[in-house]
Amino acid sequence: MRATSIVILVNSGKREHEKVVASLIAVAARSHVKARICALDIAHARKTPSAKGVSGAKLLITVGGDGTLLAGIRMAAPYRVPVMPVYYGTLGFMAENTVDESMEMLHDLLTGRKKNYIIETRHMLDVSVRSKRHNRKMMAVNEAVVAKGHYPKLARFSVSIGGRGIAPIKADGIIVASPTGSTAYALSAGGPIVNPRVDALVLVPIAPHALTFRPLVIAGDDTVSISLASGAPDTVISVDGLPGEHFRTGDTVTISRSRTSFMLVKQKRLSFYQILTDKLNWGR
Repeated sequence: MRATSIVILVNSGKREHEKVVASLIAVAARSHVKARICALDIAHARKTPSAKGVSGAKLLITVGGDGTLLAGIRMAAPYRVPVMPVYYGTLGFMAENTVDESMEMLHDLLTGRKKNYIIETRHMLDVSVRSKRHNRKMMAVNEAVVAKGHYPKLARFSVSIGGRGIAPIKADGIIVASPTGSTAYALSAGGPIVNPRVDALVLVPIAPHALTFRPLVIAGDDTVSISLASGAPDTVISVDGLPGEHFRTGDTVTISRSRTSFMLVKQKRLSFYQILTDKLNWGR
C-alpha cells in the first residue's frame, strides 16, 4: 500500500495535539502528500461526522485515544480506508502507536514500504433495534449495551442466542461485544479478553442478580437478541459509548457480526499479548 492522500482526525477538545498534527503534516509534505484536517470534540459529540469526510483518502490518521479512534473507524469503514491511530490519550488498547512510532509507520505508508506496519482487518457489529416507535440499524466497533439508568430496581431481559432462548436475566444491563471490544466496557464488567483474530462474540451481564450467570464467549456467526421483559423505565440502548436511546418494555435489539469490516494499521513488531502486558502492567 502507498498512501497518496490522507485525512487526520483530531479531538478538538484537546489543544495539546497541535504539535503532533504539525509533525504528521510535515512528514506527509516531504512525500508531496496533502493532508486534510477533520476536527471533532469527542467528549461532546452525539454522533460521528459524515463518512464523506474521508471520501477519496487512502489513509485516515486519528490523534488521541480509543474514543477518537472509534469515531475514525466509523467514518472510514464504509469507504474501506485504513485507519492508523496515533496514541495521545489516557489509555488505548487499540490506539497503541506512540507518536515516534507513528511517524516511522507514516513514512513507510507514504513511500510504499512495508517495514514497520501491518494492516489488520476486523469485523464490526450490526445492531438492529425494533420497537413500536421505529426500527433502527446501527453499527458498532466495540459493543452494544442495553442498561438501566438511575432506576433502583433490576431490569429483566429475555435473551436468545442463535434463535434459541436462554434463561431470563435479571441485571443492570447486558453488553454484547466484538473481540475488539472485549478490552473495553466488557472487560470492566468482568468479561474475558478475546484476541481480535478470534471469530466470536462476548455476552457480559452487568451486575447480574444470579451470581452463577457468567460472561459467555459465543460463536461469531451466532445472533444475539435481547428484549426488555420488565423493569427500569429509564433503560437505554447505546453503541460504542455514544448517547443512547430509550429501550422500553417489548423492544428488541439484535446483534450480529457485520459483513462490514475495518482496516487497522498496526505495528508489525507488537503482538496482541505484548500490548496487554504493557497496558495492564502484567508482571510489575
